[in-house]
Parts: sequence; C-alpha cells; structure tokens
Amino acid sequence: MRLILIPCCADKEDGGEGRSIVRSSLQAHLGKPQWDDLLEARRSVLAAIRSESRWTTGKYVKNRELKCSRDFGGSESGARYLPATQRYTGTLYKEAPTLADNASNEESKRSTVLVVSALYGLLHPDDEIQNYNLQMSESPAYRTWKQTLPETLLNFVTRNAVSEMFLLFGPSTAYLKVVMKALSPDLKRVVPRIVHFDVQSGSSYKTPQRHGQVLNYLLSGKRGQVADVAEKIV
Repeated sequence: MRLILIPCCADKEDGGEGRSIVRSSLQAHLGKPQWDDLLEARRSVLAAIRSESRWTTGKYVKNRELKCSRDFGGSESGARYLPATQRYTGTLYKEAPTLADNASNEESKRSTVLVVSALYGLLHPDDEIQNYNLQMSESPAYRTWKQTLPETLLNFVTRNAVSEMFLLFGPSTAYLKVVMKALSPDLKRVVPRIVHFDVQSGSSYKTPQRHGQVLNYLLSGKRGQVADVAEKIV
C-alpha cells in the first residue's frame, strides 16, 4: 500500500447532519487498542479547548458547538457531521477532485490518503467530522499529537503493509514537524521509501495549490510534473 499524508485546512463548510452512527473508515485500519488511544487523545484536545475561553471566543467561537460524541469516544448528543472531504474546502482539496470522487482507477486503489488534523489527529477522507477551528501549531493540538501520532502512525503502516509514504506538507508547518517526529527508526524499517513533496519557489500561498495538484496526479494515475515541486527522500 502507498500512504499519502495531507493536512487539514482552515477553510471549512458550515453545518452538517446529526448522526446516531458516525462513520469512520480509519477505525477498520487500526487495532482496537490503538483506536481507543486515538479517541482518548482526541478527547484530550477537546478538553484543552473547553478549558480556556480563548479557544471558544472570537474566531474560535464555532468550537463552542463541538460535542464529545462518538467521534471522540463520548456520548454527547447534538453534533453535526460532514465527511472530511466535504468539510474541508481549502485550496489543496479543491485541486484534487479525485479525493472526493473516490476514483476507481488502479492508482487510486493502491493508495490510501490520511488527513493529519489538528483536532482529530488522523482521519480517513471519508470520516465524518464536526466543524471546528484549530491549527496544529496551537497548543491544544501540538502538545497532544507530537506525543500520540508516532504510535498511531506506526500501528497503521505496520497493520496495512505500507511500502511507501508521500508527505504533502509545507516545509515550515507544524503539521510537517509532527509528522517528522513520527518517522521513527521503527517506522522507517517498515516503510522503506518516504518522500516529501517540497515546493521550491514562490511564497507559501502556492503550497496548498501545488500539493493539491500533486495529490490529484497521484490518485488519478496521470503522471506529470507539477511546477516548483521537488521530491525529497526523507
């Protein structure tokens, strides 16, 4: 299996639907102990958000609506959900329509995409999630996922026979820092080839667009060169 890791994004679709059962495609790819640990880490991030008003006021006011429901291993009601591919509306996601279309070509079949999320840690693109505002560089997310993500990712690549990983993150972002911390010697022994797609020139606003184009090529099977992007072996 080829694993492609991408970041979540700040731009999100509002609203969603209530669910009695919350879909998670990721759960089936993790062992039960590791899934339970992931849910516990999500609850830790949510508790940190709720503990300080700074994370629920101003631009973070939407976090007041977050419920500790089944996507966190809780039982609170009233949560509203959209699949991650519908919730995230940033440039990277717009540039890769094959991600939402679940393309059935051979390239797409042999690839799995996971989203590195500031609130949820790891997500499958089909996973149903609530609306939120949080970045990986912010303390509730960073201090939790830099500790928890390494074990979760190692469990995933081991259980799913991942043979290569592609990283689509800006070079100076907290998302890449957290992922790089997860690339332990044990993980590198399991995954012999890890590549970071690095945007070489232009200001950082180009990075999501370029990475979206790379993702679209990877999933569509249309091999092509994306301008200003270099493949760096990690």
